[in-house]
Amino acid sequence: MRSGGAGLVLIPVLLALLLHVNALQNGFGWDDETIVRGISRQTTPWSIFFPHREENTEIKANEPYYRPMVTLSYYLDDKIWGDSAFGFHLSVWLLHGVNTLLVFFLARRWMSPGRTHGSAPTTSDFRLTTYGLVPLLASLLFAVHPIHAPSVAWIAGRNDTLCAAFLLTSLVLYTFSPRLIFHALSMLAFFFALLTKEAAVFAFVLFPLYDYLVSGDPPGRPYPSHLTSYIFRAIPPLLILGLYFAIRAARISLPAGGASADTLTSADSFETALAAAGLYFKLLVFPYPHHPFIGTIPVSLSILIVSAFILILTMAGWGIALFHKNRLAGMALGLMLLTLAPGILVAVLRVASTPAAERYLYLPSAGFVILVAWAAVTGWNRLSTDGGQRALRFGGMAAVAVLLLLGGWRSWKRTLVWHDQITFWEAAVAASPNSGFPYRELGKHYGGGKNFKKTEANYLQALAVDEKFLGPEDRFTARDLHLLGTLYYDQGENDKAEPFFKRALAIREKLVPANHPRVGDTLNNLALLYYKEKRYDEAEPLFRRAIAIYEQSPVANAEKLADSLNNLAAMYYAQRKLEAAEPLYKRSMEIKEKRFGPESPQMAAGFNNLAALYFELKRYDESDKLFHRALEIKEKRLNPDHPDLAPTLNNLASIAMLEGKYSDSEALFKRTIRIREKAFGADNLALAGTLENYALLLRKMKRTEEADQITARARAIREGKASGRQ
Repeated sequence: MRSGGAGLVLIPVLLALLLHVNALQNGFGWDDETIVRGISRQTTPWSIFFPHREENTEIKANEPYYRPMVTLSYYLDDKIWGDSAFGFHLSVWLLHGVNTLLVFFLARRWMSPGRTHGSAPTTSDFRLTTYGLVPLLASLLFAVHPIHAPSVAWIAGRNDTLCAAFLLTSLVLYTFSPRLIFHALSMLAFFFALLTKEAAVFAFVLFPLYDYLVSGDPPGRPYPSHLTSYIFRAIPPLLILGLYFAIRAARISLPAGGASADTLTSADSFETALAAAGLYFKLLVFPYPHHPFIGTIPVSLSILIVSAFILILTMAGWGIALFHKNRLAGMALGLMLLTLAPGILVAVLRVASTPAAERYLYLPSAGFVILVAWAAVTGWNRLSTDGGQRALRFGGMAAVAVLLLLGGWRSWKRTLVWHDQITFWEAAVAASPNSGFPYRELGKHYGGGKNFKKTEANYLQALAVDEKFLGPEDRFTARDLHLLGTLYYDQGENDKAEPFFKRALAIREKLVPANHPRVGDTLNNLALLYYKEKRYDEAEPLFRRAIAIYEQSPVANAEKLADSLNNLAAMYYAQRKLEAAEPLYKRSMEIKEKRFGPESPQMAAGFNNLAALYFELKRYDESDKLFHRALEIKEKRLNPDHPDLAPTLNNLASIAMLEGKYSDSEALFKRTIRIREKAFGADNLALAGTLENYALLLRKMKRTEEADQITARARAIREGKASGRQ
């Protein structure tokens, strides 16, 4: 592309990056942190592409995803950037610029009806003529379309941007040359698109469709004359699709998402699909207001009628374009409709946390903007430069300019919505007040006990909304109840927490199999409540039930299994059943080491617990070694005065005192006191306990006067706290 058009492609690319540059200052949003934490030290490229398949299919019945290319991108970002949100956002931001460039070249390859496969337009075609304006306008519209904000501003939005990059690359390569190398690279990119997101599943139709549209047969001919060659070229994308489904079926339990034939053919499903299609068409054309979270898809007779009319009109337009072999219109509509279909299926199958999402339009919008650009330029060219039509031309140009400005401004504003968790979920609550999900998430991110009142208010609102719109025994109602129970338990309000846990457990046991992990979650939390209240006989069978559930799927629930084992061990420790606690602590640590690595914070906690157990068993050498291992792990990631170091230092000081290493013990006690004074002040109860231990050491060292002073200080702290409670 030379002679006046070479620099044009940079304009939309730079605009796309500029309008979304504020995404680089965003933090982790929605489930970003969960995803990033899921990339452990044990993750390898091999395990990403060939994960362990669970034997118990009931537990993974709601897992319809196999997206190794996305996981690989997280893995690489993690290796480069660690926990920095900036690096993860940078990848998505750059992908959007790449996709804008690909839209330009795809429109350029499609826009010339009647060209033979693989031929290139002449240099003069890319000046500011039809052949230059259509790709330029299409990529400009793609750069500014506000519907892209979630896909670019959210780290997990890379599902859409990465899939689009692979699929658009595949389509460009397919049109580039009939040579085998380009065909093979095109199929490889298509395979990568499938391994990125399910949105590319129906796109295999685009390859034979392109061959039909570039065939030398006259418009309207039902079959190309070279049918054998046509069928032969359709085989590779079908083989790629078959390979994808074979791998997918081997790696996850439900390749098709888990919906029955009755579900897919029911009247409700048809209405939902039609309403979802109407919603998506509306958002493509008029993406206002912003819907950061779509909790429900409105369904009414008027909506269904309008949606059906739009869908029929669009399908009829596609049919006309194919009949007349209008390559650009036929391919653009095909790209839009075939990549929109999976998003509509999500609304029917309910395999995602929301029935619909603006980000599902990222890939369909590529076809939409190409179609709009072609229609706009074609209409503009058909107007003469005389009289009123000249005014229409200028009016059209002004309208496009306003559209680009408005779209760019809205894209900039929408990107800011994803700045942090609170900002996003407050916007989601405002957009979907009749869905409990945003209230739940907003409550979580207010910090639980750190902002108890706001968290409680949002959890209660989520429960009220879900009970009203979903019913008192819905799975989301159970989740609300579980979260409220956990919130009250964390605040020490066990009387409030217990009925919420019991009701959540009753709903979950009724709705899902008895061995479902969510049943285990509520069993574990209710058992913890009983344990804290010293209702050990009630707690033990619940802990054991939870452990038995997690053991049936040890890979998927490794962390939960380790925690439940640790909780049961802690209860035995509290009951002085020390021999029964030891194997549970050890098994919990084995699981955590395999899951998180030997130097993880989780291992530090495990070492600390087992060391405390050995201390009670008077196995001081073993206890000392484990406390030191815990301290080493903590000191590698924490500053020297971090309060999390204090408990381990205090325990090491106590062991040194019992072993007669008084000078070592004194140094450790002094460091513990200094840390706790700096972190919590001079009158906290944890400091009082350390002071009492230090006083005991001083008495052993015959420094009675100092010991009396330290004891008096500890007593004053405890008496002050006691009077404050009164």
